[in-house]
Amino acid sequence: MATVYNRKTTGLFENGAGQKGDNANFTWMSRRTTAGDYLSNGGSFFVGANAYGNGAIGSQFIPVDTSKVYQLAYSIKTITQSYNNRNGSGHIGYVTYDENKNFIELRNCKGAGDTTLTRAASPGDTTIYVANASGFSGSTTSHQRGLMLFGGDYPYSEGYTRYWVPNDAYPTNGLTDLGGGEWSITLNSGLPTWSAALDANGDYPIGTYISNGRAGGTYNYAMGAPVYPQTWTTYSAICTGTTRGSGATFRHGTKFIRFMNLRNYNYRSEQAGDSARYVIDNLFFGEIPSVNHALPTSFLQSNRFK
Repeated sequence: MATVYNRKTTGLFENGAGQKGDNANFTWMSRRTTAGDYLSNGGSFFVGANAYGNGAIGSQFIPVDTSKVYQLAYSIKTITQSYNNRNGSGHIGYVTYDENKNFIELRNCKGAGDTTLTRAASPGDTTIYVANASGFSGSTTSHQRGLMLFGGDYPYSEGYTRYWVPNDAYPTNGLTDLGGGEWSITLNSGLPTWSAALDANGDYPIGTYISNGRAGGTYNYAMGAPVYPQTWTTYSAICTGTTRGSGATFRHGTKFIRFMNLRNYNYRSEQAGDSARYVIDNLFFGEIPSVNHALPTSFLQSNRFK
């Protein structure tokens, strides 16, 4: 049976509904106790003026098992519009981390230009040979031209690696189709030494998986980037499995998550006066029995959070 809540707290967020009577774990927000501006425990979390797209991340690392099903839900209400009558807005979701609490970027995840070595490669090599590099980016943007290698501590089956050159691993003209099912990739610097992935000869063997490290959405925007109405509105998402993405599904390698909100991101360029102010309450993240057993809005907006 999935654990939705225990005797002390609803869900896995510590102080997710202000149970401690303060802003613990969400210190970039203040506590608001005005009647009508909270749902549970006598107070909500308040996002004040002049937050123009700033990323805000909770301090608590919550362990997850990506084979299980979780529900993520936040209730939000705009309480004061901006100087130009905008409601509060912005991305809401979470941030993913590996078992060592390293932030997981898209550039750490398989799924972009995946291929394999056709010839053994050695640390220091400035050219590698792969079965197909047609899926690699030739963009002039350096963070689209990263390189990832899988093996050793980071098997391809897990989809996650920290054997990577995140930016400018190869020049824009560094991808060459040699014909016969082989491509060369000319590197801007020698291939790094990732000892655990080397074979007995000190090489990365034929068949080693290689991917294009390509940046994208920074975090997991599980509920998108809505504009928050001036009435309590609950945003909810189901989180299970892994992928290379920035939505509700966990990223490959995820072992922990943290709360995330990009404050007033939708109107971040409009800074001639105060930004909108809004409140967040009843933050919930918990395991549920299946995708068909999500907690209803009636509960998520109730005063029953403990």
